[in-house]
Amino acid sequence: MYNRLRIYNKQKGWAAVFVPRCGTGSLKTLCFRDAKGYHPELNIHLMGYHPELNIHSIIPSIDGERHGIIVNGYWPEDCYKFAVWRDPLQRSISCWRGFTQGITPHVFPHLHHCSFDEWAEFLQKIVRPEMIEPHIKRQIDSYDAEELDAIVPLDRLEEFMRSAYGYDYIPKQGSSKEIKTNLPITDRGVDIISDIYAEDLAVPILYHSKVY
Repeated sequence: MYNRLRIYNKQKGWAAVFVPRCGTGSLKTLCFRDAKGYHPELNIHLMGYHPELNIHSIIPSIDGERHGIIVNGYWPEDCYKFAVWRDPLQRSISCWRGFTQGITPHVFPHLHHCSFDEWAEFLQKIVRPEMIEPHIKRQIDSYDAEELDAIVPLDRLEEFMRSAYGYDYIPKQGSSKEIKTNLPITDRGVDIISDIYAEDLAVPILYHSKVY
């Protein structure tokens, strides 16, 4: 079901491709705030990372609905459609830190405390266009770039949302950079991951006319 999820903000008229580790926590928080108003527990996104409380647990516990996610993968009519693009190496490093060195080892339990090379070798074995696991799925396999109105680099997401929709602040989830590890990022691992996600790397070049 993760193949073509959309984050849909009915109040503002925008929809974004759901690609984990590409600003989805921030976008879901905006959907929730626009639909239901401010809630004090969402202060966590103003204060920074908290290991026991995040947007994935906050939204269902407050309202029981995952506001803005369209499971069927269709685009709502009359909405502005965009994807947030993140450098695939940085996205993969974020997943490696968060899921194997950090607080969520249950996602890939057999890789807990694995090295960066071991992580890259694992990805090399399983990443395929048809795969479902959304965190390591290639970004380009989650959407058809031709149907998008824009592709927004993650480091310009706040600027884009402020300019297009008037948001004065974009809540941010805690960065996996805060997860400490002494394990190095190796050249070999970088080469493997760059090869796996080569098409993701090429997105800003192939679709430059759509890049914000």
